[in-house]
Amino acid sequence: MTDMTQWLAQAATDPRTAAAHWKAARTTPLTVGTRWDLAQITFGLACAALTQLRADGGHIGPYLMSGAERTVWFPLPLGTAYHLVGTRGVTVQPPGWELLAPSPGRYLGNRLWIIPHTIHAPTTLTSTDDLCDALGTARRRLAGRAIPRR
Repeated sequence: MTDMTQWLAQAATDPRTAAAHWKAARTTPLTVGTRWDLAQITFGLACAALTQLRADGGHIGPYLMSGAERTVWFPLPLGTAYHLVGTRGVTVQPPGWELLAPSPGRYLGNRLWIIPHTIHAPTTLTSTDDLCDALGTARRRLAGRAIPRR
């Protein structure tokens, strides 16, 4: 298992079961609040925020995306996602909520982990403050256009 896979498995109720699911090409539930908080963001807004994070030179940590579901999930440092509560287009998932996830590097269940190339460890998460700032800027840029909902 890669470092990223081992790290993600630690967010499962049973890391061994998670590893077995991934080995069998199945998704496995990862529990919010064990290793990280989780922000679920609408696809258009998340893409605009990612563009802004890149433009600002901010660190972008791993995130899970689904084009079919038009959603991006950002694991965030524990105890910080509350900063995003009330942000339109963002749902902060509560501790105990389960995210069905494929193993890193595998597209499965219409979901794929994106692990940006970085000088940081692949498990270094996106800063909630940086994401909040990028979402604000992205929202202002998108103000003249409707964010597509499908």
